[in-house]
Amino acid sequence: MTTRPPERKPQDLRVPLTVGIGALEGMIAGWILYDILIWIDFAGLGGLFDRVDVGRLMFWLGAAFFGITFGMLGIAWRVMVLLPGDDD
Repeated sequence: MTTRPPERKPQDLRVPLTVGIGALEGMIAGWILYDILIWIDFAGLGGLFDRVDVGRLMFWLGAAFFGITFGMLGIAWRVMVLLPGDDD
């Protein structure tokens, strides 16, 4: 005799969806800020990518780090600020 796994209710997915949406929003915000910093050439960052041989690698590493950092901030914002008072 096999037992069936318990069926998931829609409210069981509230926390994973909140975390996923927060991470996505934070990553997008981080990439937008990163693009703005490159576009305005903040502290010579945009020009640095053109002057060095590994400029493309530096660009993608910077994008990854901005995405990770701001993704974590997005998760923290969603979970600590928006989730507890969610009465919907």
